[in-house]
Amino acid sequence: MPQDRPADTKLFALSPDYIDGASRIEVLNSNEEYKSAKQIHTLCQIYAAAYNETMLLRLSKEKPEFFEENNINKTELVVHLTNNMCLRETKYQSLAYRNAMIGIKEKEHLNEQIRRLSNGGDRFHPYL
Repeated sequence: MPQDRPADTKLFALSPDYIDGASRIEVLNSNEEYKSAKQIHTLCQIYAAAYNETMLLRLSKEKPEFFEENNINKTELVVHLTNNMCLRETKYQSLAYRNAMIGIKEKEHLNEQIRRLSNGGDRFHPYL
């Protein structure tokens, strides 16, 4: 009778957190929607960085005392402006990431279930 036990309680098992490395990134980048969403987000951040640099130069010439009056530093302002400019792209990338991960985990779960059914549980491991 096969035992049902979590995969991370086996002798040679690694936690999934340690396995999710470059291979997970490669699998994610094979998803076209995620890859394009990531590229769109990166391009938006590049555009926002150039725009923010121009706006900071203009702000320093027009209102040199802006940062002291509003109790904010340049880094906080750049982050705020970048987040505002790229909010739609960030949300789209997050949605694409979630959808890609759902597909990956669904496929892994299906493969694991098929393997368990065909091998009679977890008796297939050569070192156990």
